Amino acid sequence: LLLPGKILAHVEALQADPEAVMVYGVALEELPGGGRQERKLARSYVPDLLEATLQWRRWSTNGALWRYSGIPGWRERAWWGTSRVGQDVVHDVRVGCQARKILFVDAPATLVRIVTNDHTSHSPKPAMVLARYQVLQDVREAIGEANLFHDPRYALRFAERCLHAGMFLARWGHWADAVELLRWARHHYPYRGLQVEALLMAGSTRALRVASLPERYRTGVIKRLFNLHKSIHSANLHVYRGI
Repeated sequence: LLLPGKILAHVEALQADPEAVMVYGVALEELPGGGRQERKLARSYVPDLLEATLQWRRWSTNGALWRYSGIPGWRERAWWGTSRVGQDVVHDVRVGCQARKILFVDAPATLVRIVTNDHTSHSPKPAMVLARYQVLQDVREAIGEANLFHDPRYALRFAERCLHAGMFLARWGHWADAVELLRWARHHYPYRGLQVEALLMAGSTRALRVASLPERYRTGVIKRLFNLHKSIHSANLHVYRGI
């Protein structure tokens, strides 16, 4: 839902800054059991669209007001992804590779009602799990084509997303895709924290042992690895959900 005054305030913000490609405000969430809360990092403003998207989208998909007209050939570009989950992330990354500056209006702008579905289920459908690989494949392609992996702001945050998604896929038994994502993480930002990837590399003794564990034990091992990585290496960076 768009809240009163949202459109006017955001149009005025874009009019005042011709370099900005997007403006957003505070996103509110209505929980299934009642009550409202602000979206995670709702007021933590990062003016770089690509950096903010890769770290954590502070805005809801319906809450951003876009101005594509400053991007050459914007009408012919394919902005949206095709996977069932994460099309909005792919869109924002593709735009962010072409135009960076975004604006923030510090006032409630949208209300999103959270319901229990495949996104929140403890046993997500296989298609929802595998969509994470497709999203990051599209994101990697966009950043690579824009030649932006040399910038550590983008490379590190992309690597962290790959680590999270790779661990998630490994938990649910999609080992080949998990290993590929973890390889991407290590390749694009090879800091020591991402060496946990070695545990899941195909062919290693430890990897085979973890892969052959029953689901509940495999989940426990992977969760512990991921939480250890978060606490040691990315306490101020990694803001995604748990595995």
